[in-house]
Amino acid sequence: MKPFTDINGGDYHLKPLGLPHNYLYDDESPDQVLQNLGNASVFSVKTLCAAIQTKECTITVIKQYIQGYENSPSNKKIMHRDGWPALYYAVERNSPELVSYLLQNGFDPSEQHESFDVPLLAFAIIHGHRDAIDTTGITKVLLAFGISPKVIPEDMWIKFLDTPSESPPSKNILSGLFSAQKSESDWCEPALRCLLAKSLNLTHRYLLHLANKLRTPNSRQAQIAKANKMTELSKLPYYLIGQRPASSLVMNSVYAYVALGGKGPLVMAFAGASGHGKTEMARAIGDLLSVKTTVIDCASCTTVWGMLGPTSGWKDSERGSQLNNFLAENTGVRSVVFLDEFDKTKKEIRDALLVMTEKGEYQDRRNNVGVDCSKTIWIIATNLGTDKIAEYYTKHLEELSDKKRDRADMKPLQNILKRLYKNEFGAPFTGRINLYVPFLPFTSPECAVVLHKFALQFASEVREPIDFRPDINRLIGHCCLTFVDDGAVCTELTNTFYNKDLGARSLANAMKEIAQQFVTEYSSLDGLVTETINSDNLQEFIIRRFQVSDDAHEVGVFAKTKESAEGSEDEVDEDEE
Repeated sequence: MKPFTDINGGDYHLKPLGLPHNYLYDDESPDQVLQNLGNASVFSVKTLCAAIQTKECTITVIKQYIQGYENSPSNKKIMHRDGWPALYYAVERNSPELVSYLLQNGFDPSEQHESFDVPLLAFAIIHGHRDAIDTTGITKVLLAFGISPKVIPEDMWIKFLDTPSESPPSKNILSGLFSAQKSESDWCEPALRCLLAKSLNLTHRYLLHLANKLRTPNSRQAQIAKANKMTELSKLPYYLIGQRPASSLVMNSVYAYVALGGKGPLVMAFAGASGHGKTEMARAIGDLLSVKTTVIDCASCTTVWGMLGPTSGWKDSERGSQLNNFLAENTGVRSVVFLDEFDKTKKEIRDALLVMTEKGEYQDRRNNVGVDCSKTIWIIATNLGTDKIAEYYTKHLEELSDKKRDRADMKPLQNILKRLYKNEFGAPFTGRINLYVPFLPFTSPECAVVLHKFALQFASEVREPIDFRPDINRLIGHCCLTFVDDGAVCTELTNTFYNKDLGARSLANAMKEIAQQFVTEYSSLDGLVTETINSDNLQEFIIRRFQVSDDAHEVGVFAKTKESAEGSEDEVDEDEE
Protein backbone atom coordinates (compact mmCIF):
# COMPACT_ATOMS: atom_id res chain seq x y z
CA MET A 1 0.00 0.00 0.00
CA LYS A 2 1.33 3.42 -0.96
CA PRO A 3 1.96 5.55 2.15
CA PHE A 4 -0.09 8.70 2.65
CA THR A 5 2.21 11.70 2.09
CA ASP A 6 0.00 14.20 0.25
CA ILE A 7 -0.54 16.74 3.03
CA ASN A 8 0.35 19.88 1.08
CA GLY A 9 -2.71 22.09 0.78
CA GLY A 10 -0.72 24.97 -0.71
CA ASP A 11 0.81 28.09 0.88
CA TYR A 12 2.21 25.97 3.74
CA HIS A 13 -1.25 24.80 4.78
CA LEU A 14 -2.29 21.18 5.20
CA LYS A 15 -4.64 19.49 2.80
CA PRO A 16 -8.26 19.40 4.06
CA LEU A 17 -9.34 15.84 4.80
CA GLY A 18 -12.55 14.25 5.97
CA LEU A 19 -13.59 11.03 7.62
CA PRO A 20 -15.51 8.69 5.28
CA HIS A 21 -19.26 9.33 5.44
CA ASN A 22 -21.56 6.38 6.02
CA TYR A 23 -24.87 7.17 4.35
CA LEU A 24 -26.55 4.29 6.15
CA TYR A 25 -25.81 5.90 9.49
CA ASP A 26 -26.19 9.64 9.02
CA ASP A 27 -26.48 10.27 12.75
CA GLU A 28 -23.07 8.80 13.61
CA SER A 29 -20.73 11.15 15.43
CA PRO A 30 -17.11 11.53 14.26
CA ASP A 31 -16.03 9.45 17.26
CA GLN A 32 -18.37 6.63 16.22
CA VAL A 33 -17.12 6.80 12.62
CA LEU A 34 -13.50 6.50 13.79
CA GLN A 35 -14.33 3.63 16.15
CA ASN A 36 -15.91 1.74 13.22
CA LEU A 37 -12.91 2.45 11.01
CA GLY A 38 -10.69 1.04 13.75
CA ASN A 39 -12.02 -2.42 12.95
CA ALA A 40 -9.96 -2.49 9.73
CA SER A 41 -7.01 -4.87 9.77
CA VAL A 42 -4.50 -2.32 8.45
CA PHE A 43 -3.68 0.96 10.16
CA SER A 44 -4.42 4.01 7.99
CA VAL A 45 -2.32 7.15 8.41
CA LYS A 46 -4.80 9.09 6.27
CA THR A 47 -7.71 8.06 8.49
CA LEU A 48 -5.75 9.12 11.57
CA CYS A 49 -4.92 12.50 10.00
CA ALA A 50 -8.57 13.05 9.03
CA ALA A 51 -9.69 12.24 12.57
CA ILE A 52 -7.15 14.65 14.06
CA GLN A 53 -8.27 17.40 11.70
CA THR A 54 -11.91 16.80 12.66
CA LYS A 55 -12.21 18.87 15.86
CA GLU A 56 -15.34 16.95 16.92
CA CYS A 57 -13.24 13.78 17.11
CA THR A 58 -12.07 13.54 20.71
CA ILE A 59 -8.46 12.92 21.67
CA THR A 60 -9.54 9.93 23.79
CA VAL A 61 -11.02 8.12 20.77
CA ILE A 62 -8.05 9.08 18.57
CA LYS A 63 -5.75 7.47 21.15
CA GLN A 64 -7.96 4.37 21.19
CA TYR A 65 -7.68 4.13 17.40
CA ILE A 66 -3.87 4.09 17.66
CA GLN A 67 -3.90 1.66 20.59
CA GLY A 68 -5.97 -0.78 18.55
CA TYR A 69 -2.97 -1.44 16.31
CA GLU A 70 -0.15 -1.38 18.87
CA ASN A 71 0.05 -5.17 19.19
CA SER A 72 0.56 -5.64 15.46
CA PRO A 73 4.26 -5.42 14.43
CA SER A 74 3.36 -4.65 10.80
CA ASN A 75 1.01 -1.84 11.78
CA LYS A 76 3.47 -0.40 14.28
CA LYS A 77 6.02 -0.33 11.47
CA ILE A 78 3.58 1.71 9.37
CA MET A 79 3.10 4.16 12.26
CA HIS A 80 6.83 4.64 12.77
CA ARG A 81 7.81 4.76 9.11
CA ASP A 82 4.86 6.51 7.47
CA GLY A 83 3.02 8.19 10.37
CA TRP A 84 4.86 11.53 10.24
CA PRO A 85 1.93 13.44 8.60
CA ALA A 86 -0.17 12.83 11.74
CA LEU A 87 2.25 15.02 13.71
CA TYR A 88 1.60 17.92 11.35
CA TYR A 89 -2.16 17.54 11.69
CA ALA A 90 -1.81 17.37 15.48
CA VAL A 91 0.19 20.61 15.36
CA GLU A 92 -2.49 22.18 13.16
CA ARG A 93 -5.05 21.16 15.79
CA ASN A 94 -2.79 22.90 18.34
CA SER A 95 -2.95 20.00 20.77
CA PRO A 96 0.24 19.58 22.87
CA GLU A 97 -1.36 16.50 24.45
CA LEU A 98 -1.85 14.77 21.10
CA VAL A 99 1.57 15.76 19.75
CA SER A 100 3.19 14.39 22.92
CA TYR A 101 1.21 11.15 22.65
CA LEU A 102 2.23 10.61 19.01
CA LEU A 103 5.89 11.26 19.80
CA GLN A 104 5.82 8.83 22.71
CA ASN A 105 4.32 6.19 20.42
CA GLY A 106 7.08 6.32 17.85
CA PHE A 107 5.77 8.75 15.23
CA ASP A 108 8.96 10.18 13.75
CA PRO A 109 9.26 14.00 13.71
CA SER A 110 12.58 13.95 11.85
CA GLU A 111 11.03 12.89 8.58
CA GLN A 112 10.95 15.53 5.85
CA HIS A 113 9.38 14.80 2.50
CA GLU A 114 9.17 16.46 -0.86
CA SER A 115 5.41 16.76 -0.47
CA PHE A 116 5.82 19.08 2.51
CA ASP A 117 9.40 20.04 3.27
CA VAL A 118 8.77 22.49 6.15
CA PRO A 119 10.18 20.95 9.36
CA LEU A 120 7.60 20.21 12.04
CA LEU A 121 9.00 22.78 14.50
CA ALA A 122 8.94 25.55 11.89
CA PHE A 123 5.43 24.57 10.82
CA ALA A 124 4.21 24.88 14.42
CA ILE A 125 5.64 28.38 14.72
CA ILE A 126 4.33 29.57 11.34
CA HIS A 127 0.90 28.02 11.94
CA GLY A 128 0.53 30.03 15.15
CA HIS A 129 1.18 33.30 13.34
CA ARG A 130 -1.15 32.59 10.43
CA ASP A 131 -4.07 31.56 12.60
CA ALA A 132 -3.32 34.04 15.43
CA ILE A 133 -3.13 31.24 18.01
CA ASP A 134 -0.61 30.44 20.72
CA THR A 135 1.58 27.50 19.66
CA THR A 136 4.22 27.91 22.36
CA GLY A 137 2.84 24.81 24.10
CA ILE A 138 3.48 22.76 20.97
CA THR A 139 6.95 24.29 20.61
CA LYS A 140 7.75 23.34 24.20
CA VAL A 141 6.67 19.72 23.62
CA LEU A 142 8.74 19.38 20.44
CA LEU A 143 11.90 20.87 21.94
CA ALA A 144 11.53 18.88 25.16
CA PHE A 145 11.24 15.73 23.07
CA GLY A 146 14.64 16.50 21.58
CA ILE A 147 14.00 18.23 18.26
CA SER A 148 17.00 20.45 17.57
CA PRO A 149 16.40 24.19 17.97
CA LYS A 150 18.91 24.72 15.14
CA VAL A 151 16.26 23.64 12.66
CA ILE A 152 15.34 27.33 13.02
CA PRO A 153 18.17 29.66 11.84
CA GLU A 154 20.25 30.34 14.92
CA ASP A 155 20.63 34.06 14.32
CA MET A 156 16.83 34.41 14.72
CA TRP A 157 16.81 33.38 18.39
CA ILE A 158 20.32 33.37 19.86
CA LYS A 159 19.53 36.86 21.27
CA PHE A 160 15.96 36.04 22.16
CA LEU A 161 14.91 39.56 23.18
CA ASP A 162 15.69 40.87 19.69
CA THR A 163 13.10 40.75 16.91
CA PRO A 164 14.51 38.44 14.20
CA SER A 165 15.53 39.89 10.86
CA GLU A 166 13.64 38.86 7.73
CA SER A 167 16.99 38.71 5.91
CA PRO A 168 19.84 36.37 6.89
CA PRO A 169 23.12 37.85 8.17
CA SER A 170 25.78 38.52 5.57
CA LYS A 171 28.24 35.72 4.96
CA ASN A 172 31.04 37.64 6.71
CA ILE A 173 28.96 38.11 9.87
CA LEU A 174 27.59 34.60 9.69
CA SER A 175 31.05 33.02 9.48
CA GLY A 176 32.06 34.91 12.62
CA LEU A 177 29.03 33.74 14.59
CA PHE A 178 28.19 30.27 13.40
CA SER A 179 29.82 27.33 11.68
CA ALA A 180 30.12 27.53 7.91
CA GLN A 181 29.30 23.83 7.62
CA LYS A 182 26.01 22.51 6.33
CA SER A 183 23.26 23.72 8.62
CA GLU A 184 20.06 22.09 9.87
CA SER A 185 18.26 25.26 8.74
CA ASP A 186 19.34 25.09 5.09
CA TRP A 187 15.69 24.36 4.19
CA CYS A 188 14.79 27.96 5.11
CA GLU A 189 14.45 29.75 1.78
CA PRO A 190 14.19 33.59 1.72
CA ALA A 191 10.38 33.62 1.33
CA LEU A 192 9.97 31.20 4.24
CA ARG A 193 12.45 33.10 6.38
CA CYS A 194 10.38 36.26 5.94
CA LEU A 195 7.27 34.41 7.15
CA LEU A 196 9.21 32.74 9.96
CA ALA A 197 10.57 36.08 11.20
CA LYS A 198 7.02 37.41 11.54
CA SER A 199 5.93 34.21 13.29
CA LEU A 200 8.65 33.85 15.95
CA ASN A 201 7.39 35.48 19.11
CA LEU A 202 9.39 36.15 22.27
CA THR A 203 8.39 32.92 24.00
CA HIS A 204 9.25 30.84 20.91
CA ARG A 205 12.68 32.45 20.82
CA TYR A 206 13.23 31.94 24.55
CA LEU A 207 12.36 28.24 24.28
CA LEU A 208 14.75 27.79 21.34
CA HIS A 209 17.48 29.58 23.30
CA LEU A 210 16.78 27.40 26.35
CA ALA A 211 16.83 24.16 24.35
CA ASN A 212 20.20 25.11 22.91
CA LYS A 213 21.66 25.40 26.44
CA LEU A 214 20.26 22.22 27.94
CA ARG A 215 22.24 19.00 27.98
CA THR A 216 20.72 15.80 26.63
CA PRO A 217 20.90 12.86 29.10
CA ASN A 218 23.62 10.37 28.17
CA SER A 219 22.84 6.74 27.40
CA ARG A 220 23.29 5.52 30.99
CA GLN A 221 21.18 8.32 32.47
CA ALA A 222 18.48 7.56 29.92
CA GLN A 223 18.66 3.84 30.71
CA ILE A 224 18.27 4.39 34.47
CA ALA A 225 15.47 6.91 33.92
CA LYS A 226 13.57 4.54 31.64
CA ALA A 227 13.91 1.64 34.07
CA ASN A 228 12.44 3.82 36.82
CA LYS A 229 9.71 5.44 34.68
CA MET A 230 11.09 8.97 34.99
CA THR A 231 12.27 9.71 31.45
CA GLU A 232 10.17 12.88 31.40
CA LEU A 233 11.95 14.37 34.43
CA SER A 234 14.74 15.88 32.32
CA LYS A 235 12.11 18.15 30.71
CA LEU A 236 11.58 20.08 33.97
CA PRO A 237 13.39 23.28 32.82
CA TYR A 238 10.80 23.73 30.04
CA TYR A 239 8.02 24.02 32.62
CA LEU A 240 9.57 27.10 34.24
CA ILE A 241 10.88 30.45 33.16
CA GLY A 242 14.40 30.85 34.48
CA GLN A 243 15.24 29.13 37.81
CA ARG A 244 17.87 26.91 36.20
CA PRO A 245 19.81 26.36 39.48
CA ALA A 246 16.56 25.33 41.21
CA SER A 247 15.52 22.94 38.46
CA SER A 248 18.98 21.34 38.43
CA LEU A 249 18.91 20.79 42.19
CA VAL A 250 15.44 19.24 42.03
CA MET A 251 16.15 17.05 38.99
CA ASN A 252 19.34 15.65 40.51
CA SER A 253 17.70 15.00 43.88
CA VAL A 254 14.53 13.37 42.52
CA TYR A 255 16.53 11.34 39.97
CA ALA A 256 18.82 9.93 42.69
CA TYR A 257 15.90 9.32 45.06
CA VAL A 258 13.84 7.37 42.53
CA ALA A 259 16.86 5.54 41.05
CA LEU A 260 17.80 4.24 44.51
CA GLY A 261 14.34 2.86 45.09
CA GLY A 262 12.79 5.77 46.96
CA LYS A 263 13.01 4.17 50.40
CA GLY A 264 11.36 6.62 52.72
CA PRO A 265 9.80 10.01 51.95
CA LEU A 266 11.69 12.78 50.14
CA VAL A 267 11.25 16.22 51.69
CA MET A 268 12.25 19.35 49.78
CA ALA A 269 11.99 22.98 50.89
CA PHE A 270 11.28 25.57 48.20
CA ALA A 271 12.36 29.00 49.48
CA GLY A 272 11.97 32.43 47.93
CA ALA A 273 9.64 35.27 47.13
CA SER A 274 6.12 34.62 45.89
CA GLY A 275 5.54 34.42 42.15
CA HIS A 276 8.88 32.91 41.15
CA GLY A 277 7.83 29.40 40.15
CA LYS A 278 7.58 27.31 43.33
CA THR A 279 4.03 26.07 42.70
CA GLU A 280 4.71 25.57 38.97
CA MET A 281 7.72 23.39 39.74
CA ALA A 282 5.82 21.29 42.26
CA ARG A 283 3.02 20.60 39.78
CA ALA A 284 5.55 19.88 37.03
CA ILE A 285 7.31 17.26 39.16
CA GLY A 286 4.04 15.39 39.58
CA ASP A 287 3.16 15.69 35.88
CA LEU A 288 6.59 14.54 34.68
CA LEU A 289 6.64 11.57 37.07
CA SER A 290 3.02 10.80 36.06
CA VAL A 291 1.90 10.80 39.68
CA LYS A 292 -0.90 12.60 41.50
CA THR A 293 -0.25 15.95 43.16
CA THR A 294 -2.16 17.87 45.81
CA VAL A 295 -1.61 21.49 46.81
CA ILE A 296 -2.42 22.36 50.44
CA ASP A 297 -2.85 26.00 51.49
CA CYS A 298 -1.27 25.96 54.94
CA ALA A 299 -2.52 29.47 55.67
CA SER A 300 -6.04 28.07 55.89
CA CYS A 301 -5.02 25.10 58.09
CA THR A 302 -4.48 26.66 61.50
CA THR A 303 -4.90 23.47 63.59
CA VAL A 304 -3.96 19.79 63.34
CA TRP A 305 -7.60 18.97 62.70
CA GLY A 306 -7.65 21.55 59.94
CA MET A 307 -4.64 19.90 58.31
CA LEU A 308 -5.44 16.22 58.93
CA GLY A 309 -9.10 16.16 59.94
CA PRO A 310 -10.73 15.24 63.28
CA THR A 311 -9.55 12.12 65.09
CA SER A 312 -11.65 9.01 64.38
CA GLY A 313 -14.82 8.96 66.45
CA TRP A 314 -15.15 12.73 66.69
CA LYS A 315 -17.77 14.75 64.84
CA ASP A 316 -17.15 15.01 61.07
CA SER A 317 -14.17 12.63 61.29
CA GLU A 318 -15.68 10.64 58.41
CA ARG A 319 -14.98 13.59 56.11
CA GLY A 320 -11.24 13.52 56.75
CA SER A 321 -9.32 16.40 55.16
CA GLN A 322 -7.70 17.18 51.82
CA LEU A 323 -4.31 15.91 52.99
CA ASN A 324 -5.64 12.92 54.94
CA ASN A 325 -7.78 11.72 52.05
CA PHE A 326 -5.03 12.24 49.46
CA LEU A 327 -2.51 10.19 51.44
CA ALA A 328 -5.07 7.41 51.95
CA GLU A 329 -5.98 7.32 48.25
CA ASN A 330 -2.30 7.08 47.30
CA THR A 331 -1.11 4.62 49.92
CA GLY A 332 1.97 2.72 48.79
CA VAL A 333 2.39 4.64 45.53
CA ARG A 334 4.46 7.64 44.50
CA SER A 335 2.70 11.00 44.93
CA VAL A 336 3.53 14.66 45.50
CA VAL A 337 2.27 16.79 48.41
CA PHE A 338 2.88 20.53 48.09
CA LEU A 339 2.46 22.45 51.35
CA ASP A 340 2.19 26.08 50.31
CA GLU A 341 2.88 28.93 52.75
CA PHE A 342 4.35 26.43 55.19
CA ASP A 343 5.90 29.26 57.22
CA LYS A 344 2.38 30.05 58.49
CA THR A 345 1.99 26.66 60.21
CA LYS A 346 2.09 26.24 63.98
CA LYS A 347 4.44 23.92 65.88
CA GLU A 348 1.64 21.45 66.65
CA ILE A 349 1.03 20.94 62.91
CA ARG A 350 4.73 20.46 62.19
CA ASP A 351 4.94 17.94 65.03
CA ALA A 352 1.99 16.02 63.55
CA LEU A 353 3.91 15.70 60.29
CA LEU A 354 7.12 14.35 61.84
CA VAL A 355 6.43 10.60 61.62
CA MET A 356 4.95 10.64 58.13
CA THR A 357 7.80 12.77 56.70
CA GLU A 358 10.48 10.56 58.27
CA LYS A 359 9.14 7.00 58.28
CA GLY A 360 6.24 7.33 55.84
CA GLU A 361 3.75 5.96 58.36
CA TYR A 362 0.27 7.36 58.95
CA GLN A 363 -3.25 6.38 59.96
CA ASP A 364 -6.33 7.46 58.04
CA ARG A 365 -8.26 9.55 60.56
CA ARG A 366 -11.58 8.43 59.12
CA ASN A 367 -11.15 4.76 60.03
CA ASN A 368 -7.72 4.28 61.69
CA VAL A 369 -6.52 2.18 58.74
CA GLY A 370 -2.75 2.32 58.22
CA VAL A 371 -1.45 4.38 55.27
CA ASP A 372 1.91 3.85 53.58
CA CYS A 373 3.26 7.25 52.52
CA SER A 374 6.88 6.12 52.29
CA LYS A 375 6.95 7.00 48.58
CA THR A 376 5.49 10.48 49.04
CA ILE A 377 7.50 13.45 47.82
CA TRP A 378 6.86 16.32 50.23
CA ILE A 379 7.48 19.89 49.08
CA ILE A 380 7.17 22.73 51.58
CA ALA A 381 7.10 26.26 50.15
CA THR A 382 7.90 29.34 52.20
CA ASN A 383 8.88 32.99 51.83
CA LEU A 384 11.36 32.40 54.65
CA GLY A 385 14.82 33.54 53.58
CA THR A 386 13.61 35.79 50.75
CA ASP A 387 15.80 38.66 52.00
CA LYS A 388 18.85 36.39 52.32
CA ILE A 389 18.28 34.98 48.82
CA ALA A 390 18.00 38.49 47.35
CA GLU A 391 21.13 39.59 49.22
CA TYR A 392 23.13 36.55 48.08
CA TYR A 393 21.88 36.99 44.51
CA THR A 394 22.91 40.66 44.40
CA LYS A 395 26.33 39.97 45.88
CA HIS A 396 27.33 36.75 44.11
CA LEU A 397 25.11 36.03 41.10
CA GLU A 398 23.56 39.11 39.53
CA GLU A 399 26.65 40.19 37.56
CA LEU A 400 27.51 36.69 36.28
CA SER A 401 26.88 35.61 32.71
CA ASP A 402 23.79 33.46 32.13
CA LYS A 403 25.96 30.38 31.71
CA LYS A 404 27.86 30.91 34.98
CA ARG A 405 24.71 31.85 36.88
CA ASP A 406 22.91 28.72 35.68
CA ARG A 407 25.78 26.55 36.96
CA ALA A 408 26.62 28.49 40.13
CA ASP A 409 27.21 26.54 43.34
CA MET A 410 24.16 26.98 45.57
CA LYS A 411 25.64 25.24 48.63
CA PRO A 412 26.56 28.44 50.51
CA LEU A 413 23.04 29.77 50.04
CA GLN A 414 21.51 26.40 50.94
CA ASN A 415 23.50 26.40 54.20
CA ILE A 416 22.16 29.87 55.02
CA LEU A 417 18.61 28.64 54.43
CA LYS A 418 19.20 25.54 56.54
CA ARG A 419 20.19 27.67 59.54
CA LEU A 420 17.18 29.93 59.03
CA TYR A 421 14.80 26.97 58.86
CA LYS A 422 16.29 25.42 62.00
CA ASN A 423 15.78 28.65 63.91
CA GLU A 424 12.23 29.08 62.63
CA PHE A 425 10.88 25.51 62.58
CA GLY A 426 13.13 23.76 65.11
CA ALA A 427 15.62 20.94 64.73
CA PRO A 428 13.12 18.01 64.69
CA PHE A 429 11.33 19.11 61.52
CA THR A 430 14.36 20.72 59.84
CA GLY A 431 16.23 17.43 60.27
CA ARG A 432 13.73 15.77 57.95
CA ILE A 433 14.35 18.17 55.05
CA ASN A 434 16.55 16.52 52.43
CA LEU A 435 17.01 19.43 50.03
CA TYR A 436 16.82 23.23 50.23
CA VAL A 437 15.95 24.87 46.91
CA PRO A 438 16.39 28.65 46.63
CA PHE A 439 14.27 30.41 43.99
CA LEU A 440 16.16 33.42 42.67
CA PRO A 441 14.80 36.77 41.44
CA PHE A 442 14.10 36.87 37.71
CA THR A 443 16.65 38.52 35.43
CA SER A 444 15.36 41.33 33.21
CA PRO A 445 15.11 39.08 30.11
CA GLU A 446 13.30 36.40 32.16
CA CYS A 447 10.85 39.04 33.38
CA ALA A 448 10.09 39.94 29.78
CA VAL A 449 9.32 36.29 28.99
CA VAL A 450 7.09 35.93 32.07
CA LEU A 451 5.14 39.01 31.02
CA HIS A 452 4.88 37.67 27.47
CA LYS A 453 3.30 34.51 28.88
CA PHE A 454 0.51 36.62 30.35
CA ALA A 455 0.23 38.50 27.06
CA LEU A 456 -0.27 35.25 25.14
CA GLN A 457 -2.98 34.19 27.58
CA PHE A 458 -4.81 37.49 27.09
CA ALA A 459 -4.42 37.30 23.31
CA SER A 460 -6.00 33.83 23.37
CA GLU A 461 -8.94 35.15 25.38
CA VAL A 462 -9.76 37.97 22.94
CA ARG A 463 -9.19 35.60 20.00
CA GLU A 464 -12.36 33.71 21.03
CA PRO A 465 -15.45 34.39 18.86
CA ILE A 466 -18.07 36.93 19.83
CA ASP A 467 -20.91 35.04 21.48
CA PHE A 468 -24.22 36.53 22.63
CA ARG A 469 -25.50 33.40 24.40
CA PRO A 470 -26.56 34.41 27.94
CA ASP A 471 -24.28 31.88 29.64
CA ILE A 472 -21.26 33.24 27.73
CA ASN A 473 -22.08 36.89 26.90
CA ARG A 474 -18.80 37.64 25.11
CA LEU A 475 -18.96 40.98 23.27
CA ILE A 476 -15.21 41.46 23.14
CA GLY A 477 -13.73 38.87 20.82
CA HIS A 478 -12.61 37.81 17.35
CA CYS A 479 -9.48 39.95 17.76
CA CYS A 480 -5.83 39.53 16.90
CA LEU A 481 -3.22 41.20 19.12
CA THR A 482 0.08 41.91 17.38
CA PHE A 483 3.21 43.01 19.23
CA VAL A 484 5.58 45.31 17.39
CA ASP A 485 9.04 44.37 18.68
CA ASP A 486 7.71 42.18 21.50
CA GLY A 487 11.04 41.99 23.30
CA ALA A 488 11.28 45.77 23.64
CA VAL A 489 7.59 46.07 24.63
CA CYS A 490 7.86 43.44 27.38
CA THR A 491 11.16 44.84 28.63
CA GLU A 492 9.64 48.32 28.88
CA LEU A 493 6.72 46.99 30.90
CA THR A 494 8.91 44.90 33.22
CA ASN A 495 11.12 47.90 33.95
CA THR A 496 8.02 49.68 35.21
CA PHE A 497 6.13 46.88 36.95
CA TYR A 498 8.47 44.13 38.17
CA ASN A 499 8.72 43.83 41.94
CA LYS A 500 11.10 41.21 43.36
CA ASP A 501 8.81 40.54 46.30
CA LEU A 502 5.79 39.85 44.08
CA GLY A 503 7.48 38.19 41.11
CA ALA A 504 5.12 37.08 38.36
CA ARG A 505 2.16 38.66 40.14
CA SER A 506 3.60 42.13 39.55
CA LEU A 507 4.00 41.32 35.87
CA ALA A 508 0.43 40.07 35.69
CA ASN A 509 -0.57 43.54 36.89
CA ALA A 510 1.26 45.04 33.91
CA MET A 511 -0.83 42.93 31.55
CA LYS A 512 -3.99 44.00 33.35
CA GLU A 513 -3.17 47.61 32.49
CA ILE A 514 -2.62 46.66 28.83
CA ALA A 515 -5.92 44.78 28.88
CA GLN A 516 -7.66 47.90 30.15
CA GLN A 517 -6.13 49.95 27.32
CA PHE A 518 -7.30 47.31 24.84
CA VAL A 519 -10.88 47.41 26.10
CA THR A 520 -10.88 51.22 25.83
CA GLU A 521 -9.57 51.08 22.26
CA TYR A 522 -11.94 48.28 21.28
CA SER A 523 -14.94 50.14 22.70
CA SER A 524 -14.03 53.37 20.91
CA LEU A 525 -14.50 51.82 17.46
CA ASP A 526 -17.64 52.78 15.57
CA GLY A 527 -20.46 50.31 15.00
CA LEU A 528 -22.33 47.81 17.12
CA VAL A 529 -20.83 44.47 18.05
CA THR A 530 -22.62 41.58 16.31
CA GLU A 531 -21.92 37.88 15.92
CA THR A 532 -21.65 38.39 12.17
CA ILE A 533 -18.25 39.97 12.84
CA ASN A 534 -16.99 36.41 13.38
CA SER A 535 -17.39 35.81 9.64
CA ASP A 536 -14.96 38.63 8.78
CA ASN A 537 -11.21 38.79 9.23
CA LEU A 538 -9.97 39.12 12.78
CA GLN A 539 -10.07 42.66 14.17
CA GLU A 540 -6.39 43.62 14.53
CA PHE A 541 -4.87 45.59 17.39
CA ILE A 542 -1.23 46.58 17.78
CA ILE A 543 0.69 46.72 21.06
CA ARG A 544 3.80 48.82 20.63
CA ARG A 545 6.34 50.94 22.43
CA PHE A 546 6.45 54.62 21.58
CA GLN A 547 8.52 57.60 22.62
CA VAL A 548 6.97 60.25 24.87
CA SER A 549 10.11 62.31 25.53
CA ASP A 550 13.83 62.22 24.78
CA ASP A 551 14.51 59.53 27.36
CA ALA A 552 11.10 58.03 28.09
CA HIS A 553 8.87 55.48 26.40
CA GLU A 554 5.44 54.05 27.04
CA VAL A 555 3.48 51.09 25.73
CA GLY A 556 0.09 51.52 24.09
CA VAL A 557 -2.65 49.58 22.31
CA PHE A 558 -3.93 50.78 18.94
CA ALA A 559 -6.60 49.49 16.58
CA LYS A 560 -5.03 48.62 13.25
CA THR A 561 -7.43 50.26 10.81
CA LYS A 562 -6.68 50.69 7.13
CA GLU A 563 -6.08 54.38 7.72
CA SER A 564 -3.79 53.97 10.75
CA ALA A 565 -1.79 50.85 9.94
CA GLU A 566 0.77 52.51 7.70
CA GLY A 567 1.17 55.47 10.03
CA SER A 568 1.71 53.22 13.04
CA GLU A 569 4.46 51.32 11.28
CA ASP A 570 6.17 54.57 10.26
CA GLU A 571 6.13 55.77 13.86
CA VAL A 572 7.66 52.50 15.05
CA ASP A 573 10.39 52.69 12.42
CA GLU A 574 11.28 56.24 13.51
CA ASP A 575 11.32 55.09 17.12
CA GLU A 576 13.64 52.22 16.37
CA GLU A 577 16.01 54.51 14.52
